[in-house]
Amino acid sequence: MPENKFIENLGENLKETRLKRGVSLLKASSETKIATKYLEALEQNQPWLLPGPDYLPKFLKTYCDYLGLDYSACQTVADSLQFLSYKSLKNKNLFVWSNFISQAAVIIGIIALLAFLIWRVNEIFRPPQLIVSRPADGLITVNRQLDVTGKSSREAEIVINNKTVFVDTGGNFSTTVDLQKGLNLIKITAKKRYSRQSEATIRVLFNEINQ
Repeated sequence: MPENKFIENLGENLKETRLKRGVSLLKASSETKIATKYLEALEQNQPWLLPGPDYLPKFLKTYCDYLGLDYSACQTVADSLQFLSYKSLKNKNLFVWSNFISQAAVIIGIIALLAFLIWRVNEIFRPPQLIVSRPADGLITVNRQLDVTGKSSREAEIVINNKTVFVDTGGNFSTTVDLQKGLNLIKITAKKRYSRQSEATIRVLFNEINQ
C-alpha cells in the first residue's frame, strides 16, 4: 500500500507506480481490459479523452486496484485536482464549443467575403441592360430619317451603327439615323469599361415615296 501522502500530480503517481512494477501500458491494458489510450489519459490527467464522466471512477478504481494503490486516496487527490470534476469536462467542452463557434464564424465570414467578391466581379463583367424604345423591330417607314431611343446603364458606352451616342445620367440615349432604301439593319451595342457587350439589331424597311 502506498503512503497516504501522494505526489502532487495523480497522473504521475499512476505512471510512476506502473513503471516501478515494470509493467508496460500494453500489458496493463491487456490485464485491466482498459484501452491503452484511456490508461494514457489517466496518467496524463486528461479526463476529457475518456468516453465520458461515468467512466472516470470506474477506470480509475480498476487501474488503482491493478497497481495496488488505495483507490479512496487516489479519488480524494483526483477530486482535489478536479481530475474527475464534471466542471472540468464541461469547461473543456465549452472551450471546444467556443473554438468551434469562433472557427465557424471565421469560415462564414470568409465565405461571405468570397461571395461578395464573386458578386462584384460578376457585376463588373456582366453586360449592361439595353432597352430599345424606338423603333420597333420590323418597322416599315416612308421617312428617310429615323429616331432611335432607348435606355441602358449610365456608365455604358452606346454605339449605333458604329456611331457613339451620348448617354445621360439616367441611362437614356437618343439619336437620328439616315435610312437607305430597302431593308436597314440598325445595330445597337452597349458596353461598360470591363463588361461584356449587350447587342440589339432592329430591322427597318424604308419605302421611299416617288414624287
